[in-house]
Amino acid sequence: MKLISAIKQNINDYSKIRIGFENKHKISFNTNPYESIINLSLEECRKTLSIIIPSYNTSSEVLFTLESIKHSTFTQKFNDKLEVIIVDDGSVEELYEQLKSYVPNFTLKIVRQNNIGRPQALNTGSLISKNDVMLFCDSDVILLPKTLEEIMARHLFSDDAFIFGFRNDERMENLDIDKLKEYMYSEVPKFWEDNRFRYDFANSWATNMMLETNMLSKRKLPNNIYLSDEVTSTDEIWQTFRMAYGFLISIDRGNFLKIDGYDESFIGWGWDDTCFCAKAASIGLKLIPLPSAHIVHIYHEDRNKNKWKEYKNNRDILNGILNKKLTEHVLSDIKLDERITNVFEFEKLDYNVELKIDRYNAIIEAKLADPQFFAEYHFCIGNIETALDLYKHNLHNLNTNEFNNLYDCILRLNLRDEYNLIKSHQKCFHFFLCEIFFNDNYLSIQETLDINTAYLLKFDSCEHFKRAKLYFKENQYLLAFKDFCAAYFRGNKAAKYFIKVCKDNLIKDY
Repeated sequence: MKLISAIKQNINDYSKIRIGFENKHKISFNTNPYESIINLSLEECRKTLSIIIPSYNTSSEVLFTLESIKHSTFTQKFNDKLEVIIVDDGSVEELYEQLKSYVPNFTLKIVRQNNIGRPQALNTGSLISKNDVMLFCDSDVILLPKTLEEIMARHLFSDDAFIFGFRNDERMENLDIDKLKEYMYSEVPKFWEDNRFRYDFANSWATNMMLETNMLSKRKLPNNIYLSDEVTSTDEIWQTFRMAYGFLISIDRGNFLKIDGYDESFIGWGWDDTCFCAKAASIGLKLIPLPSAHIVHIYHEDRNKNKWKEYKNNRDILNGILNKKLTEHVLSDIKLDERITNVFEFEKLDYNVELKIDRYNAIIEAKLADPQFFAEYHFCIGNIETALDLYKHNLHNLNTNEFNNLYDCILRLNLRDEYNLIKSHQKCFHFFLCEIFFNDNYLSIQETLDINTAYLLKFDSCEHFKRAKLYFKENQYLLAFKDFCAAYFRGNKAAKYFIKVCKDNLIKDY
């Protein structure tokens, strides 16, 4: 069977894992990340964890990654259940020489291999590792205090969880390694800055893939979501299995072996993580987005001048892999003695690290006390009822973007009476959508210019109509409704028929 055919047979239903977790811990599984970060505290962990970090010329950044692992809550509680394996993929300067004086409070190995690539480094580290859960992590990131604990808490409820986290970028020129712990325990996870929550091309109405796909819950795996860029309103197609990024992915060891690890066909940058996720989806693993598992990526200029050429070539390689049978026995064919040149083991010291978790929780709670932040937080992660209540209680202080979100909530919840009570307030793009949806009132939008109408006016009616049809085909009727309305506003009067069809389907769904 072709890989893509195997994927099409599965639906991403992780409700059993979610219900088990929520019944035990009495907190949200993945739709209220701050609640979990503040309240979750593992008292025991029956599974062990291997963190595998590929590195190529990142000696200055990887020290921050190691220190953030050292100061994590999981390491403080369960350092006997943790091993970290860094695979030095033939760096110009041998990584061990840069880190040989480092003192970890966990098992640490540096494996030196020939410069053969990232997927190869990940497989090398995996074959050397021993623990139950395998976490793949980049070498230029800072893990926030609860990230490892959040991930492992979910893996305890299923061997079939495929978990991926989120990130934001920060410039770290002035961050001293001695001040890292202070930074970690004051940094509120900014998961909404990840482009799966806020896509790079702003202000279109499908930028939040997590919101539009209900955190991938019960999503048909072949389904696509169409996004926008500077060129066309239908340029980017995102399959469900493209949602996992390789900087933070975890999987049970048995399943890693079952899908034969990372495909080593990829050369250079891009798409190896998508292929890995596709293989996981093909055997029915549950793809779980976890915003409470967050890292900060240490921003740097592109090191690879051929990055986008490699990206394009690897996309072609991925398409070929999706349309052929899975290659078997890749891992078992690897001869480690031919690719590894050295293995260095560090002395582990069992010492306590003072953590400031109460202060960290207080910082997050203070952030949540801001009503405008709290409303957008819930809107981003799909808690629409909560977001609507918060927006309503702060109605006279909302800006244009927040009014767009408020009217969007009303549309998603089909609250005609609620809308007609509020509609005298600021006019914005979603106001006009509500007028059409609830009152069949096709007002002119030309006099109003906000973040969404700017996007609407960027493309002609044909572009909006084309994208609306793509959404409609995927049964994403709300997004189709918005783009058909955009096509109408841009002069395509034939879109009016499809607007009605979308309304009928949405009402039926409600």
